[in-house]
Amino acid sequence: MPARHWRYERPRNEWGTAALVLAVVALVIGFVPLVGDVVALGVSVAAMGCGARGLLLVEDGLATNPGTAWGGILLGFVAGLLSLLTLVSVLAA
Repeated sequence: MPARHWRYERPRNEWGTAALVLAVVALVIGFVPLVGDVVALGVSVAAMGCGARGLLLVEDGLATNPGTAWGGILLGFVAGLLSLLTLVSVLAA
């Protein structure tokens, strides 16, 4: 009987982690008036995209961090909303 070879593959948690890191960066950058708001909008969209990709990997069984991916999506949404609101208020003033 031939020996069965198996290989352990590490979970691909990079996308969820990247989502959370980008969301925190977007939240911090969003407090810089004008330029930070515009940059934070793009970074928050990237955070939500990375989080969505991380959730797809969790569904496929390739990643093990759905909480981190959801945290990146939600915090990215909050950061984008806050930066959008501050951008509108700065431009309206």
